[in-house]
Amino acid sequence: MIRYILLLIMFFAIQDSFSQLAIVVDKDGYVNVRDKDKRIVDKLSSGEVVYRYGDVDGWESIDYTK
Repeated sequence: MIRYILLLIMFFAIQDSFSQLAIVVDKDGYVNVRDKDKRIVDKLSSGEVVYRYGDVDGWESIDYTK
């Protein structure tokens, strides 16, 4: 059981190590957040902080909390 818990902790620690903190900067003052179907699901204001996981097919993959 302890081995399983340590494996989970290690997995989540490695997952976060592949991301970078980024600050949203846009001349319009916001950026649209889109889902996999490219529908707008949210807007982020300039200055908000997100985790950036990298480029996927020309789109930035991010994680954030409101």
